[in-house]
Amino acid sequence: MAGLHPQELIVIAMVLLLPLLITGVIVVAAVNAKARASVAPLPPAGPMSMSVGPPRFCPQCGQPTMPAAQFCAHCGSALAAGQH
Repeated sequence: MAGLHPQELIVIAMVLLLPLLITGVIVVAAVNAKARASVAPLPPAGPMSMSVGPPRFCPQCGQPTMPAAQFCAHCGSALAAGQH
């Protein structure tokens, strides 16, 4: 190997390592697919599904906010206590 150019060494390394890399990628993909299949999907949740009370809207940007929120999650504006 003393007479090989650096480009030749790179090609040899790629030829030897590429099958190992591909095998590793296939194994990881199979493990991920199995893990995804074994986990039950969560039911879809709407933006206000965890809230209590009627939806509120930010007076600054108009985005919906959680009823108990003190600040708008979208623009950061302070929300009044009884504002709907």
